[in-house]
Amino acid sequence: MKNNALETLMLAAGDEAGRVLFLNAQAHADLPDDLVAVQWFYPHACGFGDVVSRIEDVDGAFDALFMLAPKNRAEAAYLFARGFLHLKEGGRFVLAAANDAGGKSLHKMVQAFGIADFEALSKHKAKAVYGVKGANDQSAIDSAIHAGGVQDVLEGVYASQPGVFGWNKIDKGSALLTQYISDDLCGVGADFGCGYGYLSRHVLARCCGVQTLYAIDADARAVECAKINLEPQDDTLVEFRWADLTKPQSLAPLDFIIMNPPFHQNKDTDVAIGQAFIATAHAALKPSGRLYMVANAHLPYEQILRDAFCDVDKLYEGQGFKIFAATK
Repeated sequence: MKNNALETLMLAAGDEAGRVLFLNAQAHADLPDDLVAVQWFYPHACGFGDVVSRIEDVDGAFDALFMLAPKNRAEAAYLFARGFLHLKEGGRFVLAAANDAGGKSLHKMVQAFGIADFEALSKHKAKAVYGVKGANDQSAIDSAIHAGGVQDVLEGVYASQPGVFGWNKIDKGSALLTQYISDDLCGVGADFGCGYGYLSRHVLARCCGVQTLYAIDADARAVECAKINLEPQDDTLVEFRWADLTKPQSLAPLDFIIMNPPFHQNKDTDVAIGQAFIATAHAALKPSGRLYMVANAHLPYEQILRDAFCDVDKLYEGQGFKIFAATK
């Protein structure tokens, strides 16, 4: 599928020379060779042979900065501020976003950093803002870095970061699921789409028979937050993985899986994501392994669950959600 923001960014970038830092990078045939790609979302990161999963791990100075701006404003400002610090004086920046995903207000974010010398390009239902690094408001940049970084949330109970799913709240579906996860889970299990670690923490605190728990997410930033939030209980081993759970995984046969799978691709509902999570979960479970899953009530997962698993029970339906327990 054509990425309108990426196409518009490449038009504004032209034939950029020198070393380029590309934030929220996605593959394109016209990208320069001397490129450092930063991409935390695993499926997009796979488009590059070499990728940095977090901007915090970037080193050095760059001649140009490209960024596909995410819709979350705090996240976008954080990324641009961090990238701007890596941009050489006189280096060129190019930001782009779809019009319906924040593109129309990109210029306001640039202006908020005290940058006045920039231009804009509208094309493909997207907007690019580009210019040269010069005068800027360092205090505004520092403030954006502070606001968009890893921070305490929920009265200090968790660490999270803008851009991570439900970054500063407890997801209602996940909270409901914790009421139905059996306390007798034991052995080796996994939290598929762990986010900042809410469901994993519940299992570690309540299920004393768990020996190993895999916390897995496609967002590298979520995995890093989960590392902060999850402290092993007694002899329990917690392993963290950055992975695409719509694809088969190399895991020891699992005794249980808990999950609240995503169902959006950009703005659009995509039930194939949850269906792929179910298929991956089934393949990863050992015979008699158990799956506990929550989903929004309108999503049609019953049939694929019944086709894959021996026993499927709908434990609850209400408040816009449904909760399933399935046994392989």
